[in-house]
Amino acid sequence: METKLPEGYQCPWSGEIEVKEKGTVTIELDALNYPERDLTIKKKIKVDEITWAHGDPTFLFAVEGTDRNGKKHSYHRAIEFTKEYVTKNSADGFVTLSTVIHGIPAGEYRVEEAAPVMRYVLTDVAAGSSNISVVKREVEEVNGFMKIEADVAADLRDMDGEVTFENHKTRYDKVSHNSMVINDIS
Repeated sequence: METKLPEGYQCPWSGEIEVKEKGTVTIELDALNYPERDLTIKKKIKVDEITWAHGDPTFLFAVEGTDRNGKKHSYHRAIEFTKEYVTKNSADGFVTLSTVIHGIPAGEYRVEEAAPVMRYVLTDVAAGSSNISVVKREVEEVNGFMKIEADVAADLRDMDGEVTFENHKTRYDKVSHNSMVINDIS
């Protein structure tokens, strides 16, 4: 048994030891401790594209992958732009909001905008750290904006990561934003 796990680390190793004789025996075993990582996901939208009568723009993200031992992990987050937040935090005509997923076991993960938000299209994805790779493909032009699809890979084996998704509003009709209730389950 490891008597003290270093803060911010995980020890996914276990093993059995069989005692066959009386007496004191000292056994030393190597067990790798993998650091936990943080992934920051940012969403950037234009302030003048928000129509509050349609509700708060809310964007969903999924992060899935495997840790260093091959165990699969999945995380989901939502970013909701409230009128109060946008009023206090807009700059240069844009507003950016972020969410951080803490305690991700070191490994390799994929990050995606989980469900398209009505009225908005994904127009850009930018790596905010050197361990994030982004491959973008143009899909189609929608009301003057080039909609893209993006493959985002986060190599969280050796460091934390950061990525920014940018969307533009392309529809101003009667279709509403996503409407949802966000529950945090520990």
